Amino acid sequence: MARYPLRDTYTPEAAGEICRRIANGETLRKICGPKRRPGIPERVTVYNWLNRHPQFMKAYVIARRAQMELYLDEVVEIANGPPEATRDVPRDRLKVDTRFKLAAALGVLMAPPTPQAEDWAPAPEMDEAARDARIAAIMEAARRRAEASSFAEASEDGQEQEIEGET
Repeated sequence: MARYPLRDTYTPEAAGEICRRIANGETLRKICGPKRRPGIPERVTVYNWLNRHPQFMKAYVIARRAQMELYLDEVVEIANGPPEATRDVPRDRLKVDTRFKLAAALGVLMAPPTPQAEDWAPAPEMDEAARDARIAAIMEAARRRAEASSFAEASEDGQEQEIEGET
């Protein structure tokens, strides 16, 4: 049985609409659900687009971050809502908790990956004299910074400093 490659249905217009709607708080499930607009694919196709189109991945990450900020703004609006006598406090608490959890999950999902040991380049090879010279240079820079910060602290305290060679 011959297998044919799937046709890529990606369009910048559909990708842009998906990202705009996500940034405005809609879920991908609703955007790509059974009542989706013409030109909008199913969810699985969106996930394939994320793997195949780096520019869509960047826009999607930005949209998800905007969605996370939207959820946090909604938390503030719910908390600053009408007085307790005119609102459903348990329902508001549920809304706030749900939005916090969604924002936290989005923050974890959208965070850059943690560098792994294999991502780091090995240190350049140095002979002993070069290594000693490098260590001495680092130590000297640290000493100068320490002196500069202690001078700044002493000056802020109003103490006079003697400068060598001046009277």
